[in-house]
Amino acid sequence: MNIMVNIDYASGVLAQNVDSNGKVTLLNFLNSLCSGISDSLGNINKLNTIYDGETNELKIVDENGINITQNQTNISPANGKEIPKIGKFRVYGVLPGKEGSFITNVDFQVQIPPNMAAMATISAQASGNIPGENATGLSRLNTGLIDRIVPSKLDAESLKSKSIIGTTQDPNVIFGDKLTQMNQFVEELYENLKYVTPNVESLKSINRDVSLFKTGTSTEAGDAPAPFFIPFNLSLDMDGLSGMRNYERFSITEDILPYSYRSSDADTGGIIDFIIKGISHNISNNQWKTKIESQTISSIRKKFK
Repeated sequence: MNIMVNIDYASGVLAQNVDSNGKVTLLNFLNSLCSGISDSLGNINKLNTIYDGETNELKIVDENGINITQNQTNISPANGKEIPKIGKFRVYGVLPGKEGSFITNVDFQVQIPPNMAAMATISAQASGNIPGENATGLSRLNTGLIDRIVPSKLDAESLKSKSIIGTTQDPNVIFGDKLTQMNQFVEELYENLKYVTPNVESLKSINRDVSLFKTGTSTEAGDAPAPFFIPFNLSLDMDGLSGMRNYERFSITEDILPYSYRSSDADTGGIIDFIIKGISHNISNNQWKTKIESQTISSIRKKFK
């Protein structure tokens, strides 16, 4: 994306990655650099550097995968609809005479990130989207559900005013104030040329809040996929299969997925895909077995506005 990086920042990152032998590992340096870039972009992106052993190249990828474009598609012979060209594994049972499976074992484990507690609390609110935290991915899981004990969850200030709309607690008011502050720091940096650390750090902090809130607003409006959901690792054992690569996507039949992760349209698939993060092969006793490790990622098959 031709991102310009400040030479002083790059020099500082280089110095931080010097090991006890006075050497710097290129991959560690680039990952640290990408981490700072992602932070400056409001953490909408999660840039990471990977090594592609097949091409002997270092590649920078976006692990957040917020992609609202369509893959190349083909036409379903059943109903004439467009369906994406993405590999799909049948992980539960077979369809006699129609579709079989060579998957021999399925295992998935839920991974709860450290910030889950805060996000779960925020997602219990009506929206789940406030400046500073975007929990729309979790709040969507609560769609249509009402807490019988505490139907409406508000903080002390909101209870005093009975409503937060239009008050200083209104997320949209806070968002407007953040934008005003952002404009002030942008003017200080790029018009008055006051490149001092406090201005830079303040702008980065405000940009995080603004970016998360704007992303959540787009998610609630259906313009973009949810940036977060409860993730899990999926492991598949199968008969020997070649051609797969790390960071490629695939999908599975939805039989084993939680209902909130399924789609009402079988042709477009669920709301999640899987991205390969590890491949291993084993050949013994005249048998070739393949195992892939994968991580959940937002599906790019849904058409957004």
